[in-house]
Amino acid sequence: MPEEFSPIQEKRGREPAPSAAASATEFSRVTSRLRLIEDTVENLRAKVQMTSENMLSADRDIRSELKAINSDINKLKMDIESIKSSISSMISEIKNYARKEDMVTLKKYIDLWQPLDFVTRKEVENIIKELLEERKV
Repeated sequence: MPEEFSPIQEKRGREPAPSAAASATEFSRVTSRLRLIEDTVENLRAKVQMTSENMLSADRDIRSELKAINSDINKLKMDIESIKSSISSMISEIKNYARKEDMVTLKKYIDLWQPLDFVTRKEVENIIKELLEERKV
């Protein structure tokens, strides 16, 4: 529908006043866009809230996992210290053992002396008694 300008409106450079139907259509269109924007904002709020809750939940989970990991690390440190202590005592005991060179020297002396061929004191006494008895007879 063509709108007519009055000569006064043309002189002033103003646009003609929109009709009521055009205003209602524009208002309806703006209202529809406003509802879309409100829905979008509400959806974004819900997403932000869900993200925030997820982050808080993840933070709690991570903190509990970190506590468990720290506890495990402390236990491992105590185990390592115990192992170090055991190794130190083993090393000090091993230092008291005979060295290989000492054992080789002992073997040489044993081979040289032949201790299995030695006679005990009791055996010597018995041998002497037997010899004395043989001579008496």
